[in-house]
Amino acid sequence: MRKYALILIVLSFVLWGCGEKAEVYLEPHPPTKAWTTVEKEPVKALNFPEESVFDIEAKGFAYLRLGRLDEAEAKFRKALEMGEEEFSNLGLGMVSEKRGDFLHAYLYYLRSVHPEAKKRLEAIRDKALSQALASSSPEEISKALIIDPYSKEAYVRLAEIYISRGEYFLASAYLKKGMTVAGEDEKLLKLYARVLELDGKLEDALEVLKKLSRLYPSDENMAELQRLQDEIERKEIEEKLRPVRGKVIISRGDLALIIYAYFGKYFPEEKPPIITDIYRGEEMQAILKVTAAGLMKVFPDHTFQPDTTVNRLNFASVLYRLLQKLKIQVERVNFPVLTDTKSFKARVIVGLGIMEAPGGAFKPYDPVRLEEALSSMEKLRKLVRRKNLE
Repeated sequence: MRKYALILIVLSFVLWGCGEKAEVYLEPHPPTKAWTTVEKEPVKALNFPEESVFDIEAKGFAYLRLGRLDEAEAKFRKALEMGEEEFSNLGLGMVSEKRGDFLHAYLYYLRSVHPEAKKRLEAIRDKALSQALASSSPEEISKALIIDPYSKEAYVRLAEIYISRGEYFLASAYLKKGMTVAGEDEKLLKLYARVLELDGKLEDALEVLKKLSRLYPSDENMAELQRLQDEIERKEIEEKLRPVRGKVIISRGDLALIIYAYFGKYFPEEKPPIITDIYRGEEMQAILKVTAAGLMKVFPDHTFQPDTTVNRLNFASVLYRLLQKLKIQVERVNFPVLTDTKSFKARVIVGLGIMEAPGGAFKPYDPVRLEEALSSMEKLRKLVRRKNLE
């Protein structure tokens, strides 16, 4: 036993001579017998009785001096349970640092008021922050905000994890907090817009993207804004088209609904004509809107005849009026010759690719199918968007 003790004493002096002194011998410290021997005789310190919590802590530092980290940790935790925090938290921080766990070392040092703890905080800060951010656990990543409350990367990482879990409320909360403390950073704004969109709050997401494009103008951000605008517009159109879904051939009332769904927002409020034969709510609103805009006519007897089938020539005429109403300039080009109609309006619409006439056959008196009507309106919508972006 004496031989074993002698070996430990020699080993402690070797470690002390290799520069370990500053890691264990801490001033100021309590004036107990165990503490006076920690630096040069750590083995001797282990033999003193534990008359106070300070003796327990001294033994923890003696074990730390000898590299026996598990036993050191046990002593420090015992002292912590007894209510002494200055040296126990410092010791637990040193144990964690020895193990390479800089994050938890930082948190222990933060709880200690000892001057040595404050010095070590600064020394390991960057390593602790890197470890927190490298984690896949939101609980660990959130500790990065204790180290650096302004860490944009921490807010982004937390939001990304909660997005992947479908917890959009928490993701939004962290992003809003991040923008409050760290400013409206481009990445935070972009991610916040994404969360809102995933959560179905498209209008709110659109407002964030508008702000993003103002603060950080770029082709990428503008493209994202246009994409969401288009998505919102599509959803609005789909909702307004519900009454015509399932039909094969469209009527005049159906055409009014389709025009209103795609382009109603472009028409100013105008006084509608008197119409005596429209009764259905959604259809009535659409008919009043398109007739007030001059896109479809009301007959001399004040009827609209909403159930009358629309033929392709009538449809081409309406599309041509839409071009004029939306101020789409028709360039002077050689429009195709149609074999079965001399209608200039039909030639323009076919020439622009909005309607088709395979082999030059327009078939002017064929009824318009719903599929063709929606396809033509979609082509015209894209043409309008393209012209508005030029």
